[in-house]
Amino acid sequence: MQSKLLAAAVVVLGLTAAPIAFAQNAITAKDVLRDDLNGMANQETIMQAIEIAPGGMVPWHTHPDGHEITYVIEGSLTLEVDGQQKRTLKAGDGFHIQPKTPHSAKNEGSEKAKILVVRLNEKGKPIAQPFQR
Repeated sequence: MQSKLLAAAVVVLGLTAAPIAFAQNAITAKDVLRDDLNGMANQETIMQAIEIAPGGMVPWHTHPDGHEITYVIEGSLTLEVDGQQKRTLKAGDGFHIQPKTPHSAKNEGSEKAKILVVRLNEKGKPIAQPFQR
């Protein structure tokens, strides 16, 4: 039940423009920018600053209609992408998640992880949806 609630929170995270906190404050997110992409009908870009406390986890999910491009500013994250080996990313690393690709991330370190996420998404469509493994 708790994992379903956390997964639902990830969806809410992607749909809201206001800063939110979830998973007992393990993860906080703040929209930095939300804007239309000129010349690309019905497309928008969403930039978020996200902090993940030690032990915090973004549960398995997909981005059904958009790309996710992430840069690790501080700390480290363990990234799991369906069909790939688990990998640890540290400050200065980046990654790109293709649409419809199941993935999750966890802060297994002892310090807060800070990431900057840019999403290119079809306007009005959900940014994320839970994925059952």
